[in-house]
This record gives sequence, C-alpha cells and structure tokens, in this order.
Amino acid sequence: MNKAILAFAFLLISIGTQICSGQIVINEFVPGNISGQTNGSGNYDDWIELYNAGSSSVNLQGYGLSDDISKPYAFRFPSYSLHDGDFVIIFANDINNSLPVNHWETAVKSSTSWHYFAGISQPDTNWRNISFDDSGWLTGTGGIGYGDGDDQKTISTSSKSVMMRKSFELADTSIILKAIFNIDYDDGFVAYLNGAEIARANLGVPGDRPHYNDLATSSHEAVMYQGMDPDSFFIDPAYLKTILRQGTNVLAVEVHNQLSNSNDLSAIPFLTFGIRNSITTFSSPPSWFNRTTNESFSAKFKLKRIGGTLYLTNPSGNIVDQQSYSIMQSDNSMGRKPNGGSNWCLIKTPTPESSNNSSTCYTAYALQPIFSVPAGFYSSSQNLTLINNTPGGVIRYTTDGSTPTTSSTSYSSPIRLSSSKTIRARVFSSGYLPSPVITNTYVINETIKLPVFSITTDPPNLWDNNTGIYVLGPNAEPNYPYIDANFWQSWKKPATIEYFDKNKNKVFNFDAEIGIYGNYSRAKPQKSIEIVMSDRFGTGDLNYTFIPDKPSINKVNNIVLRNAGTDWNVVHFRDAFMERVMKTSHTGYIGTEPAVM
Repeated sequence: MNKAILAFAFLLISIGTQICSGQIVINEFVPGNISGQTNGSGNYDDWIELYNAGSSSVNLQGYGLSDDISKPYAFRFPSYSLHDGDFVIIFANDINNSLPVNHWETAVKSSTSWHYFAGISQPDTNWRNISFDDSGWLTGTGGIGYGDGDDQKTISTSSKSVMMRKSFELADTSIILKAIFNIDYDDGFVAYLNGAEIARANLGVPGDRPHYNDLATSSHEAVMYQGMDPDSFFIDPAYLKTILRQGTNVLAVEVHNQLSNSNDLSAIPFLTFGIRNSITTFSSPPSWFNRTTNESFSAKFKLKRIGGTLYLTNPSGNIVDQQSYSIMQSDNSMGRKPNGGSNWCLIKTPTPESSNNSSTCYTAYALQPIFSVPAGFYSSSQNLTLINNTPGGVIRYTTDGSTPTTSSTSYSSPIRLSSSKTIRARVFSSGYLPSPVITNTYVINETIKLPVFSITTDPPNLWDNNTGIYVLGPNAEPNYPYIDANFWQSWKKPATIEYFDKNKNKVFNFDAEIGIYGNYSRAKPQKSIEIVMSDRFGTGDLNYTFIPDKPSINKVNNIVLRNAGTDWNVVHFRDAFMERVMKTSHTGYIGTEPAVM
C-alpha cells in the first residue's frame, strides 16, 4: 500500500456543500479506476462525469475542464450538445481526444441476403474465417431458422444449428470508432468478425469453436416476434481496431439449439458502427437500436489519488463548478446525490453515465487496521496482533493473497506466523466504506542475501484458466512456445508490491499493475514479471536506485523482474555478464541486479 496512504490515520473526504451556479455541473468522478468503466481503447482510465441539471440542451463548445486552476482549459470541449438530464464522461488519461461518435450506421442487417449452412452436418472448420469460399453455401434473407414465424428463410427442423456469413465493404477503417452487435436468437450463439470472436451467449466458453451439433447450455427464447428488442453486445474498441480490414470484411454467426429435438431456432443478427464523421457509408440503424453507452472524451491531464480539485470553466473564463477531494481508494467515486444537487459523498460502486440517486452515500472510510509486527525478516515464529480503531469495525484478513471481503476470515485472536506468509487485512464497519487493504509479508527463518520483491495479487489474476496471466488458458497452441496462451496476452493485473533491500529493510510498499514480460521466455515455467506504476494506483514514480551499477537511474516507473530469458534454469547470469563487460567501453549497456521474487 502506498506510504502516503498509510500515513493517514483516518481517510476523511472533503465533502463539499457548494451550490452550483450553472446547469452544467461536475456530477461524479473516479481518481482510481482499476476495474470499472473502460474508455474507447478498452483501458481503465480515471474519469469525470458532467451532468446537465437544467431543462434545456447546452452546447459545451468552449467549456474547459482541469485539475489545475492555472490551466483551466487543459481540456476544451468541441461543439457537443448535452441534453437536459444527460451525462457525458471525460477520461483523465493525459490524452486530448475530441472525437466522439458523430452518428451510428448499420453495416449488416438481418433482412439482407446471407450465405448459410443448415446444421445437419459439420461444415468446413474454416467457415468463420474471412478467406473461406462460401459460394457453395445456400443463400437466403435473414432471419434464418424455423418454428417461431420470425424467419424469412426457413430451414429443416432437423437442424441443430445454423451458420451464417455476410460480407461488407469498408474503404476506410479509421472512420469506425465503436461497434455494437445485436442479435435475436434461440438458444445460444457465437459471432465472429473476420474470424475473431466478438460476442457469445449460452454456448461453450470464449475461444471455443463449437461443432454443429453442440447444444446451447440454457434456453433463450427469441423476443423480436414478441415486440421486444434483440440482445446487445458492445465490442471493445481497441479489439475492434485489430479486427477490421480495409476492403472486404465478413460477419459470421452460428446459432445453436438447447435441445436436439427443439421445435424452434432463430438467428436474426445485426452489426452497427459508430462513425466518426458525418459521411454516410452504410444504412441507418433499425428504429429499436439504442447505443449502449453515451459518448466520452479524453483529457490532457490525470487525476491524483492523493487528492486535488476539479474545475469546470465556461467559455467566458468563469469557473462555474469546482470540487475538492482527499485520498480515495480504487474503484470508488465521489458524486452528488441527488444528481446535480449540493450534497457530495463517497460512492462504493460508481455509476458512470447514469443516476447517482439510488447509490448509498458514505462520508468516510473505516480506519485501516494496525499490525503489531511490521513486515520483514524474522529468525523465529511471530505472533501477529491486528488492532481495529473504528467503532463497530470488524477486521477480516486473508493469507492466500486475495483481497479481504466481508466473507473473509474474521480476526479474533493473534495470528501465529511460523513460516513465510503474506497477510492482507482491512476493516469493515457499518456506515463506512471498507478501509484500505494493508498488505504485509513476513519472511520467517529463511537465509536470503539478495533484495526481495514480494508481489501480492488475487489468485485468479495469476491462475484462473480464462483470465490468469501465468497459465496456458483455453486458447494456447499445443506446442512450445504455446502462442495465444494467456501469458502471451498484454493483460495487466493489479497487485501490491513490497521491496526489501539486501539489508532486509522494507523500502517500499505500493500498488501497481503486473504483467508477463518477454518473448519466448514467456513459455518458461518461471516467467518474467513487469511492474508498471501509474497515478491511478497512487504511485507514479519511485525515487530510488534499484541497480547500484547504474546510480544515475534513480527515478523509475517501470521495473522488470527478468527470468534470465533463454538462460533460465541454467546459470541465470549470462546476459547480465555480457552486458556488464561493456561497462568501460563507453557504450550503452543494460544494468542488472539479482533479486528474489
């Protein structure tokens, strides 16, 4: 945990009572967005929400947003109308982006002509890919299926599934900012764009490519023929950019029944794009279409976890709203309740682009628990006492690296530390948000003469088959280096880092992100770990010389704990040796320092 956080005995939040002077107000913000709202690139950036509290639309052109009163227009709005009662999100990610979606167009409608294959036998396994020649398939107008009276093309009732392909042309992929896949289906489906999975429900697991006779895991009735809207699936914008191609693109969809003798099957898909300019490329969306999110912007500044002030300035240079805050924990927000009102409070679960009115208000965090034994090295067993100073508070703790929750073990008596162990604890109390998580590592009766990095994270972040960064996962190729394995992905996971120097002094305890680092060495049993610091975790830089051989490098925001690459499990120092022999040659060389993780 960041030391700046530990220094606070009580995490009070500055609760403002300012009466806003305009109808456009700062309504909610998150200075530590770790796992909540994603931006247009799929990243978890801090965000600010504005709200139109008036009864008429306001064009925000010329309005400024900033966390620095000397730079009131750090972000300046383009022409953008915020309707009464609406919200708009600005991501504070140090990037200026004034390109929201101009309008939406549907590139693929169900009612057009499709190539299709009735699932009474197994089609070519490449049918989902863009290169597949579907000229031998049947053609028909969607939707396709049988039994509900909602099918423009009826297929055999013995079909357990139906596979559909539709191509469309795209001259310029840069005009596409967002995409939403809609489908009315019975009972399960998987959708692919140019061979890449974009949506799935009730059928297998992500990455799995079903056989024609695989059955849906549960029942799902089609709804459009009943007057309701189809299901909606938002495609991650960053992922979308890697999929789209200039020229011909192909949407492929497979829909499966839950029962082999089912009396109905429905496949009615749509693909709609958010366009960055006013030029019409495809057709207008169906009347029922509803974008899943409002538009957002990116601002050239970042919010500080340790506290600050936000300023909203009108085009005339007048500050029309401002709000200060103190230290906040990850994934909590500070917001007005009711929307646009004068009362500010802490909110456990942020509500981006939606109302705060149903949220529970908190005015403070519970006090963090006190550990009687500091983290560090001990030659014998220790008894650890945890102390609570919050009225009515209960300390809950874990020993497996997981974040304590209300269902974690309740502390009642000293914890015996007879072997090396990491303890994570926090306080829960009615009327308060949970305290910060305190993470302490204890090294018991071990002889270590090197610096030590202790990395603590929730176990699924490492070991979960679908999301863990240290495992093969469901999509790995069978042979070394297991391309497409989880550890080949660019995923980052939150973690707490403790650093002890050679003299066994605890130098740092901070929150950061970790990811797997390297090339083919990712496939080794022991993997290289990259530690990435950022303001949203409360630690932007560390002022410290980690590598004595490079004393001039005394400020870092990224640390690589390397597994020695191709020298793993051999001697572990060949690369470091070859670099160090260049030290007196007046050429650049990479500094290294052995460490234990």
